Amino acid sequence: MALAADQPAYQSNVLTIPRVDTPEQVGQYQDAMLRLGQDGKWQLESLRALENNGGLIKIGVIAAEAIKTESFPVSVFLRTQNGVGWVCDFDGTIKLLQRRQDNHFEVAILAPQVSDPYTHACIGIAWDFRMTIPLDVYGLSAGTYTYDVNGVTGSFTLTSDNKYADDCKSTDIDICPP
Repeated sequence: MALAADQPAYQSNVLTIPRVDTPEQVGQYQDAMLRLGQDGKWQLESLRALENNGGLIKIGVIAAEAIKTESFPVSVFLRTQNGVGWVCDFDGTIKLLQRRQDNHFEVAILAPQVSDPYTHACIGIAWDFRMTIPLDVYGLSAGTYTYDVNGVTGSFTLTSDNKYADDCKSTDIDICPP
């Protein structure tokens, strides 16, 4: 399975948004399509909710471990062990979603569920796999950070601020020294 792109696209007055987060759930809604009307207003054409009639469902995560590089700036990866159950339960491309709120990373590993698994032949084997997920930690301050990957939680610590001291903030580019 390949990882799907997670970028919005606009073409011919149609805006497609691959994911819509809610405060409760990263990626709660998928594949939102909005059409710009002649009156200048957006009309929602379609939207899929997680776990809703063949929508996306969370892949089972058995374990997740944070791995930090030793070089500066530090990189952090979540190494997961996943178990998806029976091979016939899923169809399509895995979606990997993440967000950070304060010192907490929330990661969702999702896959399309077969809308009617009873109409598909099942080879009857469990499918386990591993993933390595990079976290966006450059620019973060020293401190302890927590993570949740489909319900499996843990933490890691940055012992120092994770940015070069002379880096200019992207929001203050107009006052950066030449």
